[in-house]
Amino acid sequence: AFGAIIYIIYRIATPSPGPWASDLDTRVTFSASLFLAKGRVAPLAGLTAPRSEMNSLICGAKLLDLALRSLPEKPEQVTICLDSECTIAAVDSENGILRSYLANRRATYLGALKDWKESYPETGFEDLQHVAGVLNPADLLTRGACQMSDLGINSDWQKGPAFLCSPSE
Repeated sequence: AFGAIIYIIYRIATPSPGPWASDLDTRVTFSASLFLAKGRVAPLAGLTAPRSEMNSLICGAKLLDLALRSLPEKPEQVTICLDSECTIAAVDSENGILRSYLANRRATYLGALKDWKESYPETGFEDLQHVAGVLNPADLLTRGACQMSDLGINSDWQKGPAFLCSPSE
């Protein structure tokens, strides 16, 4: 199986309490919330791990395209995180020779990225980022040992992993 998740991260500015508080005393925190998710069951034969990981990127790109078109306000920044270093390397490779399956999906992603940058010039699109598999909530779709408590309110699935609520630096 493979899948993708879209989280929206909100910046929350909270003024510090007290009669002497000024604008400089405003505390900024972040909150993440599940927006879209999709999982797919892979065929039993014929889909290697690199192909499955590349399909996950394309699934995420389709979700991101849907999210960008449906949000009333466009995001300031878009970051795509993957746990597959081989997919990131395949997308970043300019001189590498990829077989047609991966090359076509790489071209699909890069074409979508180009379209997003043209359609949403005010949004910053970061390079693909690597995240460890144990921190990747999309992998919950593929682990086979998922419980209802893993998906419930206030779970990592709903709110995203803790690192999403940290400043991007």
